[in-house]
Amino acid sequence: MKIKLSEFIDNPSFQVRTICTHTLATYRAALRAGDKFPPITIDQHNNIICGFHRYNAYKTVLDMSDLIECEVVTFDNEADLIRYAASDNSKHGLALSTFDKKRLVLRLKRLGVDFDSISQTLSTPITKIQQWAGMTVCVVGMKAKKPYRRVEPLKGGLEHLRGQDVTEKQYAEHSTMDRGVPAVSTASSLIRWIENGWISDDSKTMAKMNELYIALAGLMDKQKVKKTG
Repeated sequence: MKIKLSEFIDNPSFQVRTICTHTLATYRAALRAGDKFPPITIDQHNNIICGFHRYNAYKTVLDMSDLIECEVVTFDNEADLIRYAASDNSKHGLALSTFDKKRLVLRLKRLGVDFDSISQTLSTPITKIQQWAGMTVCVVGMKAKKPYRRVEPLKGGLEHLRGQDVTEKQYAEHSTMDRGVPAVSTASSLIRWIENGWISDDSKTMAKMNELYIALAGLMDKQKVKKTG
């Protein structure tokens, strides 16, 4: 069936992964070149379930009154909806990142889905699913003058933070900027770059290196205090 582009409901809570700007740009270019996309999957209420990249590309290139091919799937509950979207995105189109999968594990767990079912949905060994479920931090903050706490997944390299409390700002920086590379690997790469003369001496790079120098000095001072304390 077809519905107007304006009739699709873009509900972020149904997204199983974040929008990739590179993929979105590729889709836009393909549309302008005349390519045809598979139908967007929606639920019985017109909520987008699969096809968020396609929808956002359509919004840029087409008119909101244009008719778009879609497939309607009916769901009895949120858990079934999320499992369907996760399974579809695990097998088609842009693959789910490991971090996307970690978030889905926690979300499905909160909805009462067992580890075995999550394992099948994400095509991931159950031992890995269980490991991800325990590799979390607690994001703490205040909303409407009331404290809150919520559990969120960690990217690789920061496993030692498991179970600790972090602020919203700290977690936002972690989830958007960290690449899951352990500090020892990052430090090793930086040392190699310096020793081989691969570091640019432009002002921006040097300013950041000076920040790193100050931060490292502070870290080393803390380590000295720990050893002598």
